[in-house]
Amino acid sequence: MSAARKRPSLNRFRTVASILALACCLRLGLFLVVAPHPERFFSPDTITYVTFAYVIFGSDFAEAFAPGEGELFDLSLNRTPGYPLLIHSVYALVGAAPSVVVLVQIAFGVATVWLTYLAGLRLFDRQAAWLAALALAVDPISIIMTNYLQPESFFTFVLVAGSLCWWRALRERSLWWSAGAGMVLGASTLIRPVALYLPVVLVSVGLILQDSRWPTRLVRTGVFLLAFALPVGGWIARNYAVTGVPIFTTVEGKDLVNTRAVGAMAEEEHISLEEARRRLRESLRSRTREGMNRGQISRLETSLAFETFAQYPWGTVVTFIKGAGRLLVGPGRAELLRLLGAPRPTTIETGLHAVLVGMEIVVLGLIMFGAVLGGYRLLRSRRYIELVAVLIFIFYFVAISSGLQAYSRLRAPIMPYFALLAGCAFASRRGPWLGFWKPTTTDRDAPEEAQATRQSHGRNNHNTVPDA
Repeated sequence: MSAARKRPSLNRFRTVASILALACCLRLGLFLVVAPHPERFFSPDTITYVTFAYVIFGSDFAEAFAPGEGELFDLSLNRTPGYPLLIHSVYALVGAAPSVVVLVQIAFGVATVWLTYLAGLRLFDRQAAWLAALALAVDPISIIMTNYLQPESFFTFVLVAGSLCWWRALRERSLWWSAGAGMVLGASTLIRPVALYLPVVLVSVGLILQDSRWPTRLVRTGVFLLAFALPVGGWIARNYAVTGVPIFTTVEGKDLVNTRAVGAMAEEEHISLEEARRRLRESLRSRTREGMNRGQISRLETSLAFETFAQYPWGTVVTFIKGAGRLLVGPGRAELLRLLGAPRPTTIETGLHAVLVGMEIVVLGLIMFGAVLGGYRLLRSRRYIELVAVLIFIFYFVAISSGLQAYSRLRAPIMPYFALLAGCAFASRRGPWLGFWKPTTTDRDAPEEAQATRQSHGRNNHNTVPDA
């Protein structure tokens, strides 16, 4: 291979490696600050994941998974097993070392930057892919959440991997990629249940975006849904066996009441959140019968929540808008300051903290501005398929996560998609924006080599006119 052909490939490798190294350094840098105080890796939810990690494969397995009642049994209904399984695997190898779990999460975070680069190549071009990876590498909340014992980093990695499979299934009209997308996205629900209803929107959009005959579209859609149902259906079957109710997790009903319904009632009735919670608790208590398990109570909570939404539609809308605002524009101040050991994480008390929070705001602002600009460029360029393929994930997770307790942590899973849009915004307008549906005749992964070869031929043959 000539030096002219080697050089572009080496330059591309160096660029991607530099971005991945930056992502790793930023996440490890924060880790080194927090590591002397391992208690800071813990959030209020961490204890339930760690307890489940011991329970699911520990000596209390039978007690937690057999039909019955009690704290362990309720915990096995409240949490899905994906993230506890990761904790258990690490603890089984190295002992109870939270810092090692965090290091594994940092590896997932860096791998997600790599997957974002691959997504940029598949949807757009190499320059957009580089910029998207860079945006995610420096994203504040993506850096911060790798240093918490929370499922966000693990979940985001699996989610983006599933997205790549789904995009490839659409483009290549492949049953195998459809099955892979369904299986990976189904597995993601076992890490965070928030992805449970994602197939509803993906199937709806996918049926429209596919360009084959309808029978073929339906077959691929059926394969996707069947693969998705394998991990999801298995967990629902387990919960049905022990509760008599086909539920995926009890956290859904609890969150609907405590974050959505409470906010809707308080907003429209002009009462305090405490008063709204008291009223809803009384309503739930009046419906509960003696001997009901947590799965049955969760069904009552879900029913009560939707009744409240119907009774207070304006409050529901306002609560959603406020939650979406906090989710999208919150820089992650409290999350960062808690890691740094601030006594009051919601209050900036030192100059260093002010500088760090200011940097968070600037970086987040640039990424979000880039995402808006990138979306506009795609719209103006009539790249509707690529735009919809990215926006569908953003809209879904904003809609499913916005409520009273929505804040920047819940934005972490969709930052790769914002980064992809931002990469489009700042990529060169002269770049070869590759069509999502149109396979190119040249190697899409090696346009620089092709150009170098043409230039080399041009030097050797003066009658050859190089491509413009």
